[in-house]
Amino acid sequence: GSFGLSPTMRRPVAFLSFVYAAEALCSANRPQVVCLGEALFDCIATEASEPDRCPEVLETSGQFLKLPGGAPANVAVALSRLGTEAAFLGAVGDDKDGEELLSLFQDRNVHVAAVERTQSCTRKVMVNIDEGGERYFAGFGKRRQSLPFADEIPEPTLTSEQDRVIVGSEMMVTSTLGLAFDQMHRFMHAAADRARRTGKTIMVDINWRPVFWSQEETHARQMILDYARRYASFVKITDEEAEWMFPGKIRAQEVLETPQILLGDGFFPQADLVLVTAGEKGCGGASREGRTHRQEAFEVDA
Repeated sequence: GSFGLSPTMRRPVAFLSFVYAAEALCSANRPQVVCLGEALFDCIATEASEPDRCPEVLETSGQFLKLPGGAPANVAVALSRLGTEAAFLGAVGDDKDGEELLSLFQDRNVHVAAVERTQSCTRKVMVNIDEGGERYFAGFGKRRQSLPFADEIPEPTLTSEQDRVIVGSEMMVTSTLGLAFDQMHRFMHAAADRARRTGKTIMVDINWRPVFWSQEETHARQMILDYARRYASFVKITDEEAEWMFPGKIRAQEVLETPQILLGDGFFPQADLVLVTAGEKGCGGASREGRTHRQEAFEVDA
């Protein structure tokens, strides 16, 4: 577990399968990519416990492995490793953890000029594991007094440097977790709107994590769907998230076997391409032109 293969994503094999599927479906040269969203630390318990152990107990115990993560941060680092110039667009805290994330980005050749430092602490996601090794999101680490976490509160208006990075890129990859927080919600819409108005390809990575949301699930679902339908040229989604996103309309297994369904009316009719990841079951994809691809999962050293 490290930048590029964090547990906040489904599995390393699923992510690698997604990369291979994207390459099979898109023959264009790799663009310069802006990755919009959250950078944080995953704190994975090193000893088994009850899945519902509260995050304060885990954090106080110190029995966890602290790994850099956040889906957009992972993508930025993975792209850089693959030889694509990538920039991260979001906020980290003015604390030691924020400094560590910036240093890690720079060590991995990810552009950080568009990263905002906020007067708050960087988020830690506390993750319990059970006797079988299954992970459970327990909650978050300590806040600084009553302040929001840094990734929630970038300034809603783009800075000139952030605007320059977006305009100079060819593609934007954006997660959806930040939509849960009002200020980050406005920032994400401002950034994605700027990318759309300047002709960038936008990939929306549907990322449903209930622990991030205070809103009702039906409201959260609609916010994510509205964002994806407004901006996405490409949609990346897991088989389980697709079933959650469209309750009663499609099953997880059906999504993996026939991903082109998601390009139809009632799903993502504006998208040109959809990619579906399914952990150990591999991944698949479909394009508006009728091309499809299926990639079985495979073992990797990790």
